[in-house]
Amino acid sequence: MGVDCKIMLPSNVQVREIANVIGICVGLNKHQEKLDGCDFEVTRVDGIDVKGIEILPGCAEISWSNPVGISPESIKHTGRVLYHYEYDGGKRRLLSPRACSEWLAIGEVLVNFFGGEIDYQDCDASELDYLQPAKTDVENCPEDGEEWQDLQDRLFALEPLTDDDIAEFDLISAYGRQEQ
Repeated sequence: MGVDCKIMLPSNVQVREIANVIGICVGLNKHQEKLDGCDFEVTRVDGIDVKGIEILPGCAEISWSNPVGISPESIKHTGRVLYHYEYDGGKRRLLSPRACSEWLAIGEVLVNFFGGEIDYQDCDASELDYLQPAKTDVENCPEDGEEWQDLQDRLFALEPLTDDDIAEFDLISAYGRQEQ
C-alpha cells in the first residue's frame, strides 16, 4: 500500500463537473458550445471520461488522455482516479489518488472551486490539511438559468496547472513529482 491523499468534496458536486475541472488542470482542450434553442453555452473538455465500475457500484473512474506536449511537463499524458459517490455516509464525495505533487495541486483547485477538504497524506497524524467552505447548491449544481451559466463560465475561466503551481507541493507531498 502506498500513501494517498484524500480530496473530499461536498455532496452537491456532480462527477462530470469534477472531471471537467481535472481535465482543465491537466491541460486538456476546453471550449464552450452554444446550446440549441437558447442563449446558454456549456463548457466541454475534450479527452476526459467518466465510467461506472460494475464491481464497485458506489464508484466511478475518471480518466483522461492528453496529446503529448499540451499538459504541464510533469503531468502524465494519460491518467485516472477513483471517484467515490458516497463517502462519509453520503455527506461527501471522495477522490483518493497517490499523494504526489500533481494530485495535491489538482486537489487544491477542486477544493477552491467547489469547497471541501484535503488530507495531503492519509497515513500521517493530520486528517485535515486544507479546507474551503462548501459552495451552495446554486453555485455547485444549478439546474438552469443564469446560475447554470455562471457555473459554466467559472469552469471555462479555469486555467491548466503550471509546473510552478505543482512545485508548490513538492515539499509536502509523499512522492514529489510523478514519473513520466
